[in-house]
Amino acid sequence: MRPIKLEELVPLPGEFYLRATQKTYHLRPVSIEDRVWITSKYGSELQQIFREVRAKEIAAIAFHQLTDKDKADFKKKTVEIVDEEGNTKETELGGVVVLRMLIQGNDEITAVLTALLHTIGISEPLIEEMAADADSELAQKKNENVTGERSLTSLPANMDGASTKSVG
Repeated sequence: MRPIKLEELVPLPGEFYLRATQKTYHLRPVSIEDRVWITSKYGSELQQIFREVRAKEIAAIAFHQLTDKDKADFKKKTVEIVDEEGNTKETELGGVVVLRMLIQGNDEITAVLTALLHTIGISEPLIEEMAADADSELAQKKNENVTGERSLTSLPANMDGASTKSVG
């Protein structure tokens, strides 16, 4: 992928929808103070977090970027739960833990990730370009693994399912 130019990064608000609450949540554009927080918390791992779609960290950053109005949905509450052994007990839940509990499925993780990318200034066209490059890279790696240097055989892959071995 080509390097992203600084002038292409225009932080914008982001939003994502959660089926569990049937609500759209809003993220603030990343400010300098937010960058300080993100850098102090995740440091050089940030790119890897986004590349590997590490949901726990992505949810924490998303929670940090939620508007104050939307954060109110995640106030700590005492709830009654049934543990693995069938015992009922009270516990306090709130904040990012509840957000992680409400994000359901890869489509919602992707929506949160996309909203976060908008907040740091990566626009939809840049996201599409990055996705196309990632798909191309993945296809190339897949092809290398089938017939490349790392392959157990130097023969090209047989894609039609027919045997290439002669019997007789």
